[in-house]
Amino acid sequence: MGWPNTIEIKATHLHMAKHNSDIPSTYKYKNSPDIPILEFLQKMVTLSIEIDAIVVNKAKINAGLKTLPYGVLYNYYSKNVLVERIIKYGESSLYIDRTSKQTHKMKHFDDYLYTEALIAKGHNFPFRIEHGDSNVIAGISAVDFVAWALSRKFEQKDDSFYRVVSGKIKVLKRYYF
Repeated sequence: MGWPNTIEIKATHLHMAKHNSDIPSTYKYKNSPDIPILEFLQKMVTLSIEIDAIVVNKAKINAGLKTLPYGVLYNYYSKNVLVERIIKYGESSLYIDRTSKQTHKMKHFDDYLYTEALIAKGHNFPFRIEHGDSNVIAGISAVDFVAWALSRKFEQKDDSFYRVVSGKIKVLKRYYF
């Protein structure tokens, strides 16, 4: 018996496997859950990919900014890394995890990002945003693993996972550090 079909394979779920009673003891990595995370990251970096990322230290955000409506800061910081990548190409597609708590009111995010990209590009161009499921769109799952590696580095001071992907990171913007 391996990984249960009812639990999506995400880095955080793998990492916490030994503490989750829904994951059977027969799961091969139950007591060494970081092995599959490292193996996935190591395979991922063999691909021809580039990673752009943004890290925000939420604890240091100005108290006045924290009172903004939900999603405003998320939109702003997302734009600061995404627009540069989007306008680099003649045609772009952006896939976002539909189940993410940050997708909030999707239309507002979509319109904001689309408008910012058009302004930066200076003309209309083919660009679409698709909100999908990470268990269907493999790229969204891969992003989850990278985000988890970044989280471990900046929140837990554990850079062992980050070191695996660091050579693929082309842009890393940090705010409030």
